Amino acid sequence: MNSLSTTSMIVIVANLGTAIISISLMLLVFWQNPRHRVNQTFAFTMLALASFNFINILGRLIDPFKLDPAPVFYSSNTAYALFIMGMFYFATTFTQANSRLAYWLNFFVWVAIPLTTFLMWGGYSDNGFVQANDNSGDYATRYTAIGYLIFVLTFLALIATTILFYQNRKNSPHGRTLWLAPAAVVVGVIWIFLLWRITRIPMNTFALAFNAFILGRAVLMDQIFDPLTRLSNELRIKNRELEETNRLKSQFMANISHELRTPLNSIIGYTDLVTHGVYGDLNDKQQDRLDKVLRNGKHLLGLINDILDISRIQAGQMALTPETVETVNLIEEVLTVLTPQIQEKNLKIIGEFHQAPPMFVDKTRAYQILLNIIGNAVKFTHKGAIRIMAEAQGNDVYFEIEDTGIGIPADKQDIVFEQFRQVDSTSTRQYGGTGLGMPITKRLVELSSGSIWLKSQLHVGTTFYVKLPQRTPLLSSTTQSANHQTKILVIDDSLDVQLMLRDIITHAHPEFEVYIANSGREGLRRAKELQPSLITLDIMMPSMDGWQVLQALQRDASLATIPVVIISAIDNHDLAARFGAATVLTKPIDQTTLLNTLANLVVVY
Repeated sequence: MNSLSTTSMIVIVANLGTAIISISLMLLVFWQNPRHRVNQTFAFTMLALASFNFINILGRLIDPFKLDPAPVFYSSNTAYALFIMGMFYFATTFTQANSRLAYWLNFFVWVAIPLTTFLMWGGYSDNGFVQANDNSGDYATRYTAIGYLIFVLTFLALIATTILFYQNRKNSPHGRTLWLAPAAVVVGVIWIFLLWRITRIPMNTFALAFNAFILGRAVLMDQIFDPLTRLSNELRIKNRELEETNRLKSQFMANISHELRTPLNSIIGYTDLVTHGVYGDLNDKQQDRLDKVLRNGKHLLGLINDILDISRIQAGQMALTPETVETVNLIEEVLTVLTPQIQEKNLKIIGEFHQAPPMFVDKTRAYQILLNIIGNAVKFTHKGAIRIMAEAQGNDVYFEIEDTGIGIPADKQDIVFEQFRQVDSTSTRQYGGTGLGMPITKRLVELSSGSIWLKSQLHVGTTFYVKLPQRTPLLSSTTQSANHQTKILVIDDSLDVQLMLRDIITHAHPEFEVYIANSGREGLRRAKELQPSLITLDIMMPSMDGWQVLQALQRDASLATIPVVIISAIDNHDLAARFGAATVLTKPIDQTTLLNTLANLVVVY
């Protein structure tokens, strides 16, 4: 057996080192996720590269072991072709390359390489192998025309692969350097054909080791060293899906709000008119039954409002319009509404609020806050008293609402402000409700720049503490009387709403003239003709909605000063204020609130 040359020893060591690197990366990546296609193709690529290295080592042992060089070099070239195929498929899968160049390279890899390999094993690419005369252990291949064509096509394919990966370097956060892998192979091939006989340094083998490092680094960075990348991307996608779902939910709630409130508006409105004798006198039994219809209709409205309020708060769409509100008057309004329940239970109200200063809050939401808290005190108190205290405390109005009711166990007090949770959540609970009242109250207090908390003792009672911002009351307001016949223009596409509004207004103010417009465009035309004292406007109308009508009114100098009251299922005070509306009333309409609003705007505006 002949001794090995120095060149052969260097080549063997270089190939052995590259093979060890390839196998180590293959095992590490394949162990990480053996079912992932990227990992599988990487493992195949590294296995082909290691096979190429081991066969190259065998090529340096041809003389010592008296081997036939043809099958050794054919096997080496086959392993090299498989390596190129694996490298291309791994990188295109990793970067999701799908350009026209990728298509043609894919054709070459899966058609041309197997074909050229077949031609090589058939002996069509060479005329044999010749040993070098310098005792280096090298063999020279005598290529045929087909052999040179195969070499050129393979070299061009490597260059095209480098270009493809460079173009797709932004498709993957860890695939930006993948183009260096085929580029290293190109450099190695050039080195072998141009510089090998001069330097005898196996740069091709070192280039392949660098190639393995670049490919392995990409997949390891993606799957091991930066494991949060995929999770972060998945979380980002899920967040976008949740945002879209939340948007669709809000849109659905707005639509269902209109669909539920519109018929409920007519039920409550007309029942209220009937009970007030607008359409004739009622006997006692009729009055009692209609009072029950009205009470349950308002209860249903309250449930719908609670669900819609939670939806708007969660979506960040709850806009408040602060104004100066007389605290004393607001508490008395709440107590007036709760008087039937208070009298039914024979509860005593201890009022310590008559010196309370005004608040600077959204009046509707402040009323809702106090109604929820005091209403709960009445609901859960069967005997005794309810103390309501309000006073100035720094820049706030400080409330204490204390009852002698059933109280709340210490371990249940934390869930009072949680949505859909009740202290007694069993199917046999004594007290009904959705569990939304106090969560909504807490969020409304916080949106009003206030705070709320409670103290309670089982079977003794509960005290709620609330702070809301204080504001010095306005000293005066400018008033003026109408010097012409008061005209009210109602713009609404619902006939039921039109008739109900006209009946409410004309019954309370026979001197008012009420005109009807069935659409936004008709409303604008009639507004120019009539120059009304006030306009009521629905938002959800076909063709031209209320927001478009408001903008058109503001652009017309002759109409811009007419006060507009939005009467709609959509409760968006902030948007209404930006578009120039005077106020917003939410369907179903409360008769007293409507008349007070219209009277104030017609006289004071």
